[in-house]
Amino acid sequence: MAPDWLEAQFGALLAASMEPMAHRNAACARGLRERAVALMRERRGEPGWRADELAAQRIRRLVYWNAFVPLDGESLNDLVPPHYVALFHGIAAANKGAVMLQYPIWREAFINDADAALAEKTCGWLNPHPYKTFTDPARLSTPLAAMTLGKSYINCQQDTALRHSLPWHPRLSERLGLFRLVECSGSHELCFTDPTRLADAIEQAGRD
Repeated sequence: MAPDWLEAQFGALLAASMEPMAHRNAACARGLRERAVALMRERRGEPGWRADELAAQRIRRLVYWNAFVPLDGESLNDLVPPHYVALFHGIAAANKGAVMLQYPIWREAFINDADAALAEKTCGWLNPHPYKTFTDPARLSTPLAAMTLGKSYINCQQDTALRHSLPWHPRLSERLGLFRLVECSGSHELCFTDPTRLADAIEQAGRD
């Protein structure tokens, strides 16, 4: 069950868009005392782009972990197969503008390296996500490939949240321009199935 504070704010979150999320991320970055490594994950690759433009002086490296890398004007829905868009749209229409993964999709595509017990347990932790964040376009004036800060991409090799004919790497990772590639075995949800392995990959990706 979601925490009370999350339930209380969920109605407002359904109207959320990428732009205010980006500004909140940028405000956090500006408050850092030291230059930091920013970890981008899934959709978080999108608000991260705008935050990088607003506060690049505080971020020394971006680490993308099986995350979307949109170009200016692209949304998440522009980067996934058409049948995913139809699926998301249908789920959102039936859930007041929210997208919630169904267990079979979670089990087979997102956490395929877990046993059934872990897959069921973690599926119970999922919360609905505002569909507007799937459709809002990314806005940036400088392509990420043109930015001079360090960039890394972590690719979990058994991640089938995107089918391997339309993969995370190299289709999206190469949009970073010059970047460091770190690969490891595991699904999209390696944080649940082998957090130590994921921590090692993040450390390799984030170091100087």
